[in-house]
Amino acid sequence: MQIKKILTPIDFSACAINAAKVAAQMVHYIGSGAELVLFHAVEPVNEFVIVAEALPTVVGQDREYLQTVRDIAKEKLQKLIDENDEFEGIKVSTEIVIGNFLTVVKEMDEKKEIDLIVVGSEGAEGFDEALIGSNTEKIIRMAHCPVLTIKKNITNFTPKRILFPTHLKSEQEAGLKYVERFAKLYKAAVHLVYINTPANFTSHRDIHQLKQAFMENIELGDYSFQIYSAINEEVGILHYAEDNDIDLIFMPTHQRTGLSHFFLGSVAENVANHASTAVLTLPMKYKF
Repeated sequence: MQIKKILTPIDFSACAINAAKVAAQMVHYIGSGAELVLFHAVEPVNEFVIVAEALPTVVGQDREYLQTVRDIAKEKLQKLIDENDEFEGIKVSTEIVIGNFLTVVKEMDEKKEIDLIVVGSEGAEGFDEALIGSNTEKIIRMAHCPVLTIKKNITNFTPKRILFPTHLKSEQEAGLKYVERFAKLYKAAVHLVYINTPANFTSHRDIHQLKQAFMENIELGDYSFQIYSAINEEVGILHYAEDNDIDLIFMPTHQRTGLSHFFLGSVAENVANHASTAVLTLPMKYKF
């Protein structure tokens, strides 16, 4: 794992500004060669058509107005950088893009060779979550790279206890290797935890046999292995994190979309939305 470029979407909300500061802390920690890209999307009210690399030809909206909004956003980003010590001494660039927020995030992820996206989140609950979820969940679902979700209560990100929930299958080996490198960067201990649920109950004997086979090809430094019982996987992960003062939850994700996402959901997205601690999601298909 080599993190060279971190992308942080920013809408100037308190949680987004906090995430930007945390991302800056990470760049400091990683050291030379790392870069932070702060970007803001200006979303037109009406439809538009992109013409070459110029400003959009906008239907029902004045081009001059969009340029004014863009200039204001640029000034606010620069003020954020100038007035906060976290951004001192690191490489920071800014991007102001006109377009749909999620579409822009996806394009930036693909074109800018992003290694990590850091997003702020307050989470979505109840009716809002059932209908649309949160932007954070949608970024997790479509990102090509890992996504670190930072809640507004996290102002100092130096994880020392990392939770890796596992079902001890080979598809998670790459993810655990990524976590091992992340743990080395922060000198953190890894909690490898099997969540045992009534719906998929497995005996302790069988779990330990699975664990022995799973760990054959993995070299993990400071780690512990535990079996934790819960009504379902999401509840088990959240409760274990609370009970053991976990600083970072690592979640591999299948990134289901469409009907499969509607019917099966995503434990990773739900945990990122509901956890009070930081959550790092990694697409199963991610290559590093």
